Amino acid sequence: MNLCSNPVPLPSFLALPQSHQKQAHDLENEVAALRAELERKDEQLVAAAARNREAQEQISELQQELENNAGVFRTLSCCTRDR
Repeated sequence: MNLCSNPVPLPSFLALPQSHQKQAHDLENEVAALRAELERKDEQLVAAAARNREAQEQISELQQELENNAGVFRTLSCCTRDR
């Protein structure tokens, strides 16, 4: 096929690369937005893990306090029965 026998009009020939450039630019923007969203989600995950650790520490402290109180209660209960 001879290119001269079926010439492509100049504006549509130039529009093709421009459309590819726009498509590439749009995809780059989408990638940047997705990376930003991923970074936000990573930060949220780190914060949630820290809150989870703090909650677990508080649970352990409260369990220990409850066990200590139960021990005191048992001791007081035994002492009052002996009277």
